[in-house]
Amino acid sequence: SSMADILGMGHDHEPASRADPRVFTFAFVRNPYARLWSAWQFVQVATDMAPKCTFKEFTIDGSTEDCEPFFRPMHWFIDRPISFVGRFESLQSDFDRLMQILGKPRQVLPVVNSSSGPSWQDTYTPEMKRAVYSRYELDFTRFAYGA
Repeated sequence: SSMADILGMGHDHEPASRADPRVFTFAFVRNPYARLWSAWQFVQVATDMAPKCTFKEFTIDGSTEDCEPFFRPMHWFIDRPISFVGRFESLQSDFDRLMQILGKPRQVLPVVNSSSGPSWQDTYTPEMKRAVYSRYELDFTRFAYGA
C-alpha cells in the first residue's frame, strides 16, 4: 500500500491481537457499505478470487470465505484497542495526524486503486443494505458509521 511505502514499513492482514501490545499500531477504517463495494470492484479486476455471482446476489446470499481478507469485517483486524484509528472518509487529514504522532513530515497520499462507475450509494437496494448491515453490524457500531 502507498501508506506503508511512505512510512517505510510492511503491513499485513492480521488481527491487532497478534501484534506486540507495546508496539504502536494503527488502522484506517471505512464505511462498510463503501468498503464492500470497493472491495467487490477490486477483486473483479485485480485478483483471481472474484465471486461468480452479481454484487446483489453476493451481498444478500454470498459467502466471503473465498475472498479473504478483502471482505473480512474491520473488527476482525481491530480486535483489541490500538494506538490510532483513522477513517478513509478523512484519509489525508487523519494520515497527517498519524504522521505528526510518529514525528514524520507531512506527505500527500497518492490516489491509488481508484474505482470508476456507480457510487456505493447508487448501488445498494434497501434489501442489500439490510444484508450488509447485518453482516457488518459490529463495524457500523464500533466505528460509528450510520446504517
